[in-house]
Amino acid sequence: MSDHVEHTNQAEHNEAVLSYFESQSKEVEFGDWYVTIAFYSAIHRIEAMLDIIKPRISVGGVKTEVVEHSCNKALRMFYNTQSEHDVRNRLIKARFGRMFVPFYALYAKSRDARYNCQELEPNAWLTAKDNLQYVKDHCGYFMENVKK
Repeated sequence: MSDHVEHTNQAEHNEAVLSYFESQSKEVEFGDWYVTIAFYSAIHRIEAMLDIIKPRISVGGVKTEVVEHSCNKALRMFYNTQSEHDVRNRLIKARFGRMFVPFYALYAKSRDARYNCQELEPNAWLTAKDNLQYVKDHCGYFMENVKK
């Protein structure tokens, strides 16, 4: 399982792609991909944070500590009945509430673009950029302050 360094490196790699999209024009041509990559970057930021702070969680009656993410036996058993995205969404909502709305917006828009083939509004990429920055800032705060 990846650790916080690997997740951070992948997030930075994804964000370099987003910067490339932005550098090409004032209006990002591939907004659906921008939103999707921003969502996956947010996941990597959150996974890096979880690897550092290892919060205690209770999801669906399963009480555990995030030790090795989904490699944790209790979480693995829970994933048999719930998707990893659902578990992560519940965890973020329960433990990192202020981060939930911008993260969930990234999740929902990327699903709309990827699975529902919805054409996103022209400024969706700007909203995704702001939401990713919010998630990134909050993950950074928790990584710096919570586990000291």
